[in-house]
Amino acid sequence: MLTKPEPQPRSADLARVAITARRRRILSGDWKDDARNYTAKHYARETLDYLPPVTIERNPLKNLTGQLATLYDVAPTVTTATPSPPLSPLVTGRLLALWPQLLFMVIGLNECAVRLDRLPNGRIAYRLVTPDMLRDVVEDEHEPDRPVALRELRWLTRPGRVGWAYECFDVRDPAAPIFKVIEVNGDAEADATALYYPALSPGDYPWRSLPVDGEDLGRPILPFVLYHLRVNGQMFNPLDGEELVEGTLGIAMKATCANQGQRDLAFPFRFTMNARLSGARADKDVGGRVALSPLSMAEFEGTDGQTGSVEQLEVTFDAVKACTALDMQEAALSSFAGLTPADMNLSAASSGAARVISKEGLRRVRLARELSQRMGDQELLSKAAAIYNAGQGERVYPESPDDWQIVYNELAPLA
Repeated sequence: MLTKPEPQPRSADLARVAITARRRRILSGDWKDDARNYTAKHYARETLDYLPPVTIERNPLKNLTGQLATLYDVAPTVTTATPSPPLSPLVTGRLLALWPQLLFMVIGLNECAVRLDRLPNGRIAYRLVTPDMLRDVVEDEHEPDRPVALRELRWLTRPGRVGWAYECFDVRDPAAPIFKVIEVNGDAEADATALYYPALSPGDYPWRSLPVDGEDLGRPILPFVLYHLRVNGQMFNPLDGEELVEGTLGIAMKATCANQGQRDLAFPFRFTMNARLSGARADKDVGGRVALSPLSMAEFEGTDGQTGSVEQLEVTFDAVKACTALDMQEAALSSFAGLTPADMNLSAASSGAARVISKEGLRRVRLARELSQRMGDQELLSKAAAIYNAGQGERVYPESPDDWQIVYNELAPLA
């Protein structure tokens, strides 16, 4: 696997992190070990020894997720309820490029977060954070799907060290928000905030809005927005759609077995009775194996004065039937992505990997996605505005989510 070994999460996060990390690996193409381990659970060691290397050429989870992530194919139109200066410090080119990948991860993982930071030039920076990198998340008591404290696991670099560390945020107490950097060394953790943020005084919290009503400091802001595929009052839904994940692993296992059939069983099996390869010595070669090229013509001779014979067993593997079975199983998995048979474009000549979602199906899914994505985008832009305004020392952009208007544009049909 290509990922760096991560610190073990605490017991409360253990199952969620493992389930989500496996999904992320499948979506990123780094899941050969997962497919290999899944196959090993279903076959005896003796059978595994005969199988070819595991194949991940079929990936229904990634295939369907990519087809469904169309909301940002055309950049959305972003405006504010009241006249504002140009929005380029907030709606940056990087954010527009990030939105399609964000939606891809939200659909594939059920949740995905965006981290905000203010750059030295005042512009807002955005970064994707997958849910398996979020640990010890504390929910808001009134909105339990919104975090108020968390630890983000990051691969950080400082002079003398490269390794994992937690960036810890806690805004539950507006009068005493917490930000720390905790380095992880095996099972030990150490506060290293001063090493990464030397300009930060102990107890300082960098992400705040402008002060109001005579406040010395503005309200603390948690610089994360957690997007949800479905808004149901839960912080995380790691098992939603797990059938599609299991199906993807199962198809990888069956495709590997189909490759083994193509390799070993797609031709007649030939054997001899009372015969040996002409010229072979009885004391050495009888009963042994002789490798022959499929393009060669071998000459056999009888043994012990008998005529002997060369026989063959008919082909026992049908490659067309095996591929058709995989196609049918892959197509059936689309129901776990929220699609109906009517949403799929199917034809007798189409394969499971090539089956595409109809325009009507994409439009129906797209409309369902708009509600939850708009909620996340409005919160993201309102937090970005608050952080930007604090850096500028004046209220430049509106800080209420309701003041941000987003229109998701559709791709115009070709003439």
